[in-house]
Amino acid sequence: MAVCPDASFVLAWFLPTQGSRAASDIWRQLLRRGERLTAPPLLFAEVTSVLRRYVHGRSLTHEEALAALRQLFLIPLSLAHDQAIYERALDLAGRLGHAKAYDAVYMAVADLEQCVLFTLDRGLYHSAQQMGIATRLIA
Repeated sequence: MAVCPDASFVLAWFLPTQGSRAASDIWRQLLRRGERLTAPPLLFAEVTSVLRRYVHGRSLTHEEALAALRQLFLIPLSLAHDQAIYERALDLAGRLGHAKAYDAVYMAVADLEQCVLFTLDRGLYHSAQQMGIATRLIA
């Protein structure tokens, strides 16, 4: 099974306060089995932004955020950034009536790269389901 992890799923693995034990268990399984992991470059910016927000709110130290960010770069991810992905994201966001297309980029990657989108974000999960995109809600 190929997987497109979103930022919430990545952060749940790195930050116990952000996610669940289930996310950590699933990550271990995915990596042990050598599953194909594909994500948009947006993933790195989103994770960095959330880490910074936690540092700003004093939930993490700068060093802890930096360690988590370094873990992200160790994940064997292939990046999907074809023009078609962004065109599909624009279409999906429009069809869903969304003002922004960030979540739609993950949906487009999952759709066009034939991956299952893994997320802890219920809104993203429901949007993907509505568009017929394979998704798994990690709870």
